[in-house]
Amino acid sequence: MCVAGAEHACTEEEEVSELPLNLPAPTKKHLARKLPEGWMPDQRVIEDIKRQFPWLNLELEHANFTDYWLSKTGRNSAKLDWNRTWRQWMRTAADRVPDWKRQQLSRNGTVPFGGRPESNGVAW
Repeated sequence: MCVAGAEHACTEEEEVSELPLNLPAPTKKHLARKLPEGWMPDQRVIEDIKRQFPWLNLELEHANFTDYWLSKTGRNSAKLDWNRTWRQWMRTAADRVPDWKRQQLSRNGTVPFGGRPESNGVAW
């Protein structure tokens, strides 16, 4: 490791050359993967989003999410944590709902856009 002293300043080459070259190979746990067909987020993740954004139609947004990610190709189509990606998608979708619509849906306590409270064994 290069240590800068009064007579010597570390160069970028010295610093880079001292980086470890024997980094461990990524484990299977840390490999990104494409969204599996029929994927659903964990039930606790769904419950958290329902609690945070009661006005959001999770069934509709989940369909948008899965259609988008199943059709996407390339290196950015694989993710390490699909639950986290889904949460971020839902937060973005919630931000797109206008304030007046949020208030209306929250007040009425209705499921927006005719969504069903239970579908495919998942409690939306």
